[in-house]
Amino acid sequence: MTEAALDKKQIIAELTKSAHGDMETYLKIGQRAALEDPNFFAHLVAWNHVKGQVRDAKIALPVISLAMARQSTNLPTLYEPIMDNALAHIADLRPQELKRIFLESTRMTPDPKDNKKKIAIPVPPFAITANAPKRVLRRLVTRYLRDLEADRRQFEYTAVQHSNTLHTLYARFHVDRPQWVGEILFHGEKGKEKIHLQYGIFDAIHRLHLMDIEEAAGTIVRFKIPFLIARGALGKKAKEPDTVLALIKSMSPAELVTNMKWLEKLGVKTNPVLRAALDLALGKAATSKRATATLKTTRAAEALKDDDALSGKLQVLQEKQLDKLGGIEGDWLVLGDKSGSMQGAIDVAMSVSSILARMVKGNVHLIFFDQTPRYFNVTGKSLEEIKYAVGNIGAVGGTYMHCGIQYAIDKKLRVDGMVFVSDGANHGIPVPPVYQKYCQMMDIEPTLYFYQLAGEPDSFSRECRAAGIDLQTFDLRGQSVDYYSLPNLAQTMRVSRYSLMDEVMETPLRTLDEVLDKTKGMSVLPRISVSV
Repeated sequence: MTEAALDKKQIIAELTKSAHGDMETYLKIGQRAALEDPNFFAHLVAWNHVKGQVRDAKIALPVISLAMARQSTNLPTLYEPIMDNALAHIADLRPQELKRIFLESTRMTPDPKDNKKKIAIPVPPFAITANAPKRVLRRLVTRYLRDLEADRRQFEYTAVQHSNTLHTLYARFHVDRPQWVGEILFHGEKGKEKIHLQYGIFDAIHRLHLMDIEEAAGTIVRFKIPFLIARGALGKKAKEPDTVLALIKSMSPAELVTNMKWLEKLGVKTNPVLRAALDLALGKAATSKRATATLKTTRAAEALKDDDALSGKLQVLQEKQLDKLGGIEGDWLVLGDKSGSMQGAIDVAMSVSSILARMVKGNVHLIFFDQTPRYFNVTGKSLEEIKYAVGNIGAVGGTYMHCGIQYAIDKKLRVDGMVFVSDGANHGIPVPPVYQKYCQMMDIEPTLYFYQLAGEPDSFSRECRAAGIDLQTFDLRGQSVDYYSLPNLAQTMRVSRYSLMDEVMETPLRTLDEVLDKTKGMSVLPRISVSV
């Protein structure tokens, strides 16, 4: 029996979720998708690189595309563009991300003998796991390093943070290196006189702990020394107010969010100068063109919830980040299950509502349902504002999934998309007849999305299939809810069933010469004639 083709919306949903470091999660569906329609998968790689927020997917998808391109016979004339696109998106990754593709690593997993403990297990390079072409990747590593060498200042800055990775790439793939690279990464070359590296960033880092506070602070800002590197090099001086001030000025938006609790311990809440610097840094982060990990910002805000001003600044930062992810059209209705044992659905419904409230251009309505609906207008509201408006709503009662749509009918709420957050158990009348009644009365056919959580058996999906109603499901069962993936899932939702596919296919493929522009023309792909 021939296996049914994969639904492209489901492909996008599955391949843009977080794998929590286990990139093998993407292999099964990714390999099938790349074989069935390699051209679509190549465009998905390009779209996800621009729109995606999950690092695992950005690493895994181009490797899968590269590995499967030579096996597909569907579009043989596009073999080279698809391979080149995959290589370009691999080459555009940072060294710590390349490390997971090319080098063995470890992953922490629960100890089978004691669930309270975790043990490190070896993880082979993902390129080997995905069976990507070895010779092509070897040539790619060589060209990547040559391109990096072409700008010595950029090479040194990269080596400050990733010297071990660069060292291993040169050694593992036997790439010849200039003498100055050997001096930086290998502490000199045998039989050659050492190059003097004084006055550069490495010398500055090496001397940082010897400088007085004022000089150290100036050096950090001047050389833009990364936060973790500076913090380690400074030792005890990292806790001095003047040094903390310099560190705040040098931190990226992501570093600010990730290290908020450490900064709190050093007095940013009580020292007026440090607090002013932090306020200024958060303000700049909010205007950054680069959208960072939005849910990490929420977690940081929650950690500082006892300080209304700082927590508020972080919430504004999150909202700005979500605004940058925006672009979803229409008005939306989120229907959250608040029946017994569905506390998780309440939390997810509030999170999804807050994400949509910042990303969509129209109105966002939130209805919690058990036997009866409870309505909230959350248009433009943040997660904290939604939590305050909802109050202490609890998970009690039965499950009548239709009642939220019936409320929308009674109140004439016209929406372009509906989102159900539930386990899918339905003890009332089936949803499809009520949905069809809504469509007829409002003269609109909203797209339906289902964030499926663990719980009772799912009858909702079965009802929709039987009625021929298109339902896009994000399967969140069998795991703790991944709040870091929710913005990624939410931004795939559209009011038109096919607009996301059009958007993916309109994302242009990239070439290796565009990414590694200092080594244009350097061959990576083998010259293979592919018969049509």
